[in-house]
Amino acid sequence: STLTNMKQDLRDLGIALFELHFSFMTQKQVDGNTLRKLYEDVFQLDSIAFAEYGYDFDPAWTPAISLLEENNYAGFHFFKALLSGTSGDQNSVEKSSLSLLTARGLLSSSPFFADLPLLDHDAWVLEPVRAGLEQEADKRRRNGGVTGL
Repeated sequence: STLTNMKQDLRDLGIALFELHFSFMTQKQVDGNTLRKLYEDVFQLDSIAFAEYGYDFDPAWTPAISLLEENNYAGFHFFKALLSGTSGDQNSVEKSSLSLLTARGLLSSSPFFADLPLLDHDAWVLEPVRAGLEQEADKRRRNGGVTGL
């Protein structure tokens, strides 16, 4: 069903972003499925237990985990919501399937991204599009309305 596919898409996005986050922050290749299994299966989405394990497992994980712990574990809540395909609020999950989130909705509402100016929709999506359109319009003006030259 569409709902199942949307949840799977969010889950896949969560795994990819989890891997990207840890690989970037540790400067090591970290397997997303291994991280997912640890966080979801072994620690059953218990952020504190996963963090404690991570600090002991590999000191290189410290910056990645520390960032996820900021703002009252906002990063862990973000990944928990992606992996479960829900808002992360267990009460809303039980009450309604409307708790399913879109990736865009999760990005715009998550406190994990609240202080990051790069994730301002206008700054990272609309501005480059506007700039590209302006460049294309300039090319057309220079070429007398003909593009591809």
